[in-house]
Amino acid sequence: MRVLGVYFMLAAAGLAGALNFLPQYAGLKQSANQYTSTELISRADSLTMHGELRKARTLLSNALEQAKALNNDSLVIRLQLNLATNLIDSDQPDSASVLLNNILAGSASSIDSTRALNLLGATLRYKGEFEQALEKHKAARARVDSASQPALYSKIKLNMAMVQSSRADFGIAFKNYLSGIQFAEAAGDSALLASGLNSLGVAYNNTKQPDKAISRLKRAIEINKKINDRVGLLRATNNLAISYQGMGEFEKSIALYEQALTLQNEVRKNVPPFRIQYNLGQLYKQIDELDKAEDYYKKSLAYCQQAGIYPGLIYNYGGLANVAELRKNFGQARENYMRALEVARQIGAGGLKKEALNSLYQLEKETDNMDQALSYYEQYVALNDSLNEVAREQEFSKTKTRFNLRQEEETNRLLQDKQKQQQARITTQNWLIAASIAIILIILLSLGYVYRSNKQRKEINAQLAAQRNELEEINAVKDKMMAIIAHDLRSPLSAMQGVIYLIKEGELSDKEMQDMANELDLSINQNISMMDNLLVWAQSQMEGLSLNTKAIYVQKVVEEVFQNHTLQAQKKGIELIDEVDEQHAVHADYNLLELILRNLIANSIKFCNAGDQITVSTHQKSDMIFFNVKDTGIGIPEDIQRQIFKVSPDPRQGTDNERGNGLGLKLCKEFVEQQNGEISVESTPGKGTTMQFSLPKA
Repeated sequence: MRVLGVYFMLAAAGLAGALNFLPQYAGLKQSANQYTSTELISRADSLTMHGELRKARTLLSNALEQAKALNNDSLVIRLQLNLATNLIDSDQPDSASVLLNNILAGSASSIDSTRALNLLGATLRYKGEFEQALEKHKAARARVDSASQPALYSKIKLNMAMVQSSRADFGIAFKNYLSGIQFAEAAGDSALLASGLNSLGVAYNNTKQPDKAISRLKRAIEINKKINDRVGLLRATNNLAISYQGMGEFEKSIALYEQALTLQNEVRKNVPPFRIQYNLGQLYKQIDELDKAEDYYKKSLAYCQQAGIYPGLIYNYGGLANVAELRKNFGQARENYMRALEVARQIGAGGLKKEALNSLYQLEKETDNMDQALSYYEQYVALNDSLNEVAREQEFSKTKTRFNLRQEEETNRLLQDKQKQQQARITTQNWLIAASIAIILIILLSLGYVYRSNKQRKEINAQLAAQRNELEEINAVKDKMMAIIAHDLRSPLSAMQGVIYLIKEGELSDKEMQDMANELDLSINQNISMMDNLLVWAQSQMEGLSLNTKAIYVQKVVEEVFQNHTLQAQKKGIELIDEVDEQHAVHADYNLLELILRNLIANSIKFCNAGDQITVSTHQKSDMIFFNVKDTGIGIPEDIQRQIFKVSPDPRQGTDNERGNGLGLKLCKEFVEQQNGEISVESTPGKGTTMQFSLPKA
């Protein structure tokens, strides 16, 4: 029987959104002031072990504010490293990269720079950039002494092993896992040791060696219980269940999955246990309890559909197809295999697409539908050949690079030998002839040097002038951004501090508390949107943006943006209208599309009055999807329209005196164009504005 999919295993640390340093919990911020930065770090570590990553991030952010106020540079860097680790564990590698690159660009110590390099490699591993990740880890390893820093050396070796496992280089990966575990034991770091043992257990499971995985995972569970690391205990318990399932000891496996479900509800209250549910579906299918298997697949599938976890959709559709096939319900099996194939095509997952095609081929052959079976088999063979060709080309490229490098080294060696021989002959020549030639050469070189110096001086002066102008412009934008941050962020935080004081003194009625809470919520949401723009702008200025494009149904994004702006629109008496075609999908980066729509809709609300409407609609033309954000507001003067996509030194205030930072529409234009689209504006003063942009159809 065919099985489309694999087990969901939990690695040593989660990886994958947007950096947000604003505290999420007012109560935590109030209590944080009672502790020193070091105490806050300890409390944050405890929260992390219990799965409270957001609360831990809030405490670390507060501690960072204290350290900056004290001008304690070493503590600031330590906290930034802790924050980066938290962001990686919270599936926010891009945000962690910003922090880590800032550390490396500053004056951090050698040890802190090594830690930053190692963490930067982890962010690259999450994004699938394995070669670059391995380079960072190797650079970090070269800078650390294993004898004096065994814990750091262990972390580097374990991270290298995880990259090599991701590339299926299991031979060298196992060596690095074992080496990392030995150094973790030498350092006496229990948390690190448990993490390494869990990762090694995952690697053994992935290589079909569950018997070797069991002893490592049991030891990881014992250590996690001893140090009360609930998150680590969840990972090791789930992975041990997979090991016993691979050994055919199903009762033990089911009991461990049940423990993992209980732990998931404890440490990840807001995340349904879709991985564990899928694994249970696989187990019950394996022991022929098809009703239970189908139930767990459906539960896992429902969350994957809601959260847009495309590999999870493929695996669960495959599992449901397997169940239907075992029941001889071939029509339902065919339907679910087709769904898995369609999702694999949408996300460009070649390996999963190949599995789905093979499953459909086997199904049609089993049902004597030979014409259709032949069609799927031909598609399977073509895709398999294509994937093999890509792999061969990649390997050939690597081999060619290594060969060229060796050839270049040999050429350089021959040139050096020849140069030495020529030098020996020259030294034996008549010193008078040599002296004469030398004098002539000196004269010619001097003339040439004078000529080149004059030419280079002119070129350098021109470059310096251009760079000076560019730096002045960038500095002006930076000054403007700092002024916005200083003014706009201080106001809501000061207001929040005042409200908290009034609440503590008991001087507010329930209605006054509700009114103030609504005002603060609106103000903070506006400032969070502004901070998102500023952080994305800062990242694009420092290192450019890395696009993560995929197929996106646009109505889901519009609904989410509308939901985030409902309170702001209701406050001004503005109606939000969704006329987006639910069938329309684009090939784009989800976060950038959300930022574009958020800026355009927030801009429309800013320049509308009570009774106005804002309508978002889409239409298709050729291979592009066009978005229209249309409002009936006050419109845009013609002189402003000509400069609307540039950073405005003095942005217009809204109809309710709302302030802006003049950066949002510039970001919209940049991000639309980076995704192969175009953006334009049509506006009549007093009658409203239509912002239109296009993105490639998925």
